[in-house]
Amino acid sequence: MRVEHEGEYALVASKGGAPAHPGWYHNLIANPTILMQDGPEPFETDVRIVSGGERAAWWERAVAVFPTYEDYQAKTDREIPFSSPERFNGPGGQTAERGPTLLGQAGRRQPSSSSDCRPRRR
Repeated sequence: MRVEHEGEYALVASKGGAPAHPGWYHNLIANPTILMQDGPEPFETDVRIVSGGERAAWWERAVAVFPTYEDYQAKTDREIPFSSPERFNGPGGQTAERGPTLLGQAGRRQPSSSSDCRPRRR
């Protein structure tokens, strides 16, 4: 589900209202630099978890796009987390400690190249 507002995005870890966070959410916590694509070219981002008023604003936007998120929240005791990918602004778009992981359709982790099934290390 695409949740976008003024060029910014939210990743919604709903898992259909399951009691535990989805696996990809834990991957983001461990490796917050990912490649995203919404258009012809992917771009590198650093993902951060949003909370408070910012989370509330993203919740309203998400429910406007996909009202079923309300049902998912009602099914679980956990607060459905939101994360926000921000375009990476480091030197040359790289970090020394971590490399990007591509999140594809439905948040599934994708290899960063067809020949390598691990996140790229830079």
